[in-house]
Amino acid sequence: MSRFLKFPMLLLAGVALASCAQIERTPPLAQRDDEGYCKANGGEPGSKAFAECLRNRDAQAASSSRLDKAHRRLSEDILVGR
Repeated sequence: MSRFLKFPMLLLAGVALASCAQIERTPPLAQRDDEGYCKANGGEPGSKAFAECLRNRDAQAASSSRLDKAHRRLSEDILVGR
């Protein structure tokens, strides 16, 4: 195989492999099934364990949201040059 054909083929293979990569992120709050999660792991609805599980899930979502906003703000500042 000629030298000039190897580079485009390697480039194409790299792009194909990169498109298969999955970046794992926490789903948006609207897509999360907190009640289902807490029923499976926290107990029956109305119980203290269930309420505590929901409270913990809300705190995790708020923390994730704050981090996303801070990252977005930092990215915008870098792009604008502040």
